[in-house]
Amino acid sequence: MSRDDEAAKLIAALRAQDPAAARPLWKRFAPSTFRLLGRTLGPGAAVDDAVEVVFLCVFQRAARVRSEAKLNDLVLKVTARVAQAELRRRPARNSSQATDDATTRFYRVLDRLSSVDRIAFVFHHMEKLDVRVVAAALGGTVSGTRRRLRRALRMVFEGIQRDPLLRALPDPRAAELRHNNAGGPTGRERRISSPVGNGWSPRF
Repeated sequence: MSRDDEAAKLIAALRAQDPAAARPLWKRFAPSTFRLLGRTLGPGAAVDDAVEVVFLCVFQRAARVRSEAKLNDLVLKVTARVAQAELRRRPARNSSQATDDATTRFYRVLDRLSSVDRIAFVFHHMEKLDVRVVAAALGGTVSGTRRRLRRALRMVFEGIQRDPLLRALPDPRAAELRHNNAGGPTGRERRISSPVGNGWSPRF
């Protein structure tokens, strides 16, 4: 069976609210959903529980889905909403310790962002989703999402510069970031290391 045929069969089952659709839905979207929530919520988060909430909500709302593209959009929107709810309800991390590793320090920087700015930053800069896709997932406009991304990028850059460990990371995949006082994509070039395993670069 081709991928298109599998997608059509899955959508038909979801529209009928057939419980048998749960397994192919999970197989198709679980890897990306785990990755998105894991990277958005950070170390120590109850990612398994959050993923279960995503799939329950998607299954309940998928009866109106009519295409593969709409199903993809629905999963991403629900993922963003669940991530936002998790970020808003959980307590703040403990204050920074000298023994914290780079990943923990990086997520302390992300903790300074609003929940929506953080989701936008992770989806776009770390997961490399197009800004239009991020805007749709967050229910915003493309122009508003671009402004949100510039603000988040500026705050992350400043947070990394304040942390001596993050600032000194010798990551060969570090991306050259163009950063100016307004947080836009032009200006002096700087290098930022990514302590979360993959290099990321600003894309507006």
